[in-house]
Amino acid sequence: MVDKSATWFGAIKPMTSNTRVAGSDNPRGLAEAPASSDHLEEVKDEPKGFSYYGADLLCVAAFGGSASGLARYAEALEAFRQALRLRPNDVATYSNLASMYNNMGRHAEAAEAARQAIRLKPDLPNPRRHLGYAYLKMGRYAEAIASLKEAIRLDPAYAEAHHNLGLAYLASHNRSAALKHYRILRSLNPDLANQLEREMNE
Repeated sequence: MVDKSATWFGAIKPMTSNTRVAGSDNPRGLAEAPASSDHLEEVKDEPKGFSYYGADLLCVAAFGGSASGLARYAEALEAFRQALRLRPNDVATYSNLASMYNNMGRHAEAAEAARQAIRLKPDLPNPRRHLGYAYLKMGRYAEAIASLKEAIRLDPAYAEAHHNLGLAYLASHNRSAALKHYRILRSLNPDLANQLEREMNE
């Protein structure tokens, strides 16, 4: 394992055993991570570091350029795999894998990891968004819409799910439905609203 004290590690806020986890006061079970890390989830009672380490690497990859980012994804993938060998039913690790695979463009694998997370904990919105985004990128728009709507049902203020659902409606040529989620996003997350508006105007 690479030494976590290496210089790249200072680029993020490390996740520790004191970070709030699913089932506390965070309805999504999210770890404290930079906004661009795609809502990483924490693994409870993790067996000495693999899953936190993988999530930390994934945070760094989200900031990196293509070469360094891909290297960090590869390290994160191995860390998550080791975490699953030790805790094969850990929902957060599966959810983080889904996020990572989506970021890598490996959407079929993202969908499978997200489905595993949903099987283990159906009431978490994060894996449903990861699944919906994977379906969106695979062109399976009806399934994307269904999964993203369920994520929003579980967490109505989930801005990223509203954004992805707006994109799915646009891909399905349903501009009026996309506009509805744009209006919701204006109050939840103006930056994502602006992104969706640009997509609607292209």
